[in-house]
Amino acid sequence: MEQRLSISEITPLTTEWTCKVQPVDKFRPRDSRDQRVHFQTIIVQDVNEEQVCVILYGDDIRRCDNLFELFETYLISTAKVRNPQPYSLHVGQFEWIVDRFTIMESIPKNNEKETPLPPPSRLSTISFVDVAQQPSGVEFDLLAVVANCGPTQYTADQSKRFQEAIVMDKMKKPLFFTIWEDLASNEGAELLRQVRQLQEYPIILAKRIVTRLATRYNSTILINPLYVQATELRKWINENKQMLIEYTVKSSTESASSLNLVAVDDEILTVSAIATQTSTAATFYVEGEISLPEHFQRFYLLGCSECNHVVRSKIKREIQCINCRLPRMLIPKCHFEVEITDETDTTTATVSEGLGERILSMTAEQIYDITTVKNELLPVAHINQLLADKLFRIQLQRSSSRTPDKNAGSLVLLSYTEKPTMFLPEESTSVSGAKRIREDESILVTDAKATKKRKSEPSTLPKPQ
Repeated sequence: MEQRLSISEITPLTTEWTCKVQPVDKFRPRDSRDQRVHFQTIIVQDVNEEQVCVILYGDDIRRCDNLFELFETYLISTAKVRNPQPYSLHVGQFEWIVDRFTIMESIPKNNEKETPLPPPSRLSTISFVDVAQQPSGVEFDLLAVVANCGPTQYTADQSKRFQEAIVMDKMKKPLFFTIWEDLASNEGAELLRQVRQLQEYPIILAKRIVTRLATRYNSTILINPLYVQATELRKWINENKQMLIEYTVKSSTESASSLNLVAVDDEILTVSAIATQTSTAATFYVEGEISLPEHFQRFYLLGCSECNHVVRSKIKREIQCINCRLPRMLIPKCHFEVEITDETDTTTATVSEGLGERILSMTAEQIYDITTVKNELLPVAHINQLLADKLFRIQLQRSSSRTPDKNAGSLVLLSYTEKPTMFLPEESTSVSGAKRIREDESILVTDAKATKKRKSEPSTLPKPQ
């Protein structure tokens, strides 16, 4: 009588058994080292996610050509069970030989009598941060997103084919991954097509790779595997698609055969989340619009011409610097507040010196001359018009020291760049297309009108009393 057994219950002495399995890894047919044996190795697992190697030989490879599709469900009965051979891939206690005398049945997904197995979840992957700590020569698995991919190349002596890719995890850590020989010609070519032509970001499960992140003779690469963990990673890809598109452009070089491993931009916070950033050591980024607030500002501070120690006075003169302990002239330094606005909130940050002069398009001496010597107001309304409807990527930090007008812990603007919207051309298959994007991206400015909190602004500001 037929017995429904799990993989661990089946031994060379077991008779009349059937096991429900699904293939989770599959090698291409290959020859033994002495070229005398043609064989194929497939790894299957059961409902308990116990695994065993299935071996096909010679003509049986062709007979099973339409079977053993990855992640499909099959019933296998009375395969030959033996101890693993010295040259075999050691997965379980035994291995199965499937030949013309073995009974196999495919289970369709809509089968009412026999339920297909669910998507697998058993993985022995490591995280990206642990890759460098793996001992030399030790094999491991890696689940990753392919962020960029280059074409097939050859070693200097033309003896071996290889391909370079950049893979990434959910922590946005990029690593180089080298694909060798048949994997480069097959899986590598498909990865190149998906990334460069389809502008998709495939997930790979690279099995039995080594520390230098490269494939070996017994490695396999599964593209978009139906693992539970891959489904979760796909959600992350969908949420970070724009970041991945930008990274593909940034990591491409003028040479079509090479890639540039670059860091990913830091995570972008919303303005409303700035309150959670309390450290004065860390910097963080937001994206939003920059504008000058409505209240009156002097737009400068005076400081020592030698040591930059700032004072509360607003009139240029010679003083005995409390820091240098020598007579020094006070000179103006650009210093004022800006408002940063996104769709969640508005916050205030201080801008100083060169960055402030860049926003106002005038030097600190010019600011002092207009506001103090001539006793006039800066053209705030005009400056806000120039800043309007532009989206900026802004680096911020909490100040670790006081100024005459701000306490420690207030926000300081460290840098800002106008943020373009970047697109990859639909039919782009070469790096030259990426180069054109970089040349043109200055004209691709995001429409930020929807994020701007409009406010009526007077053409002039009230003078201080």
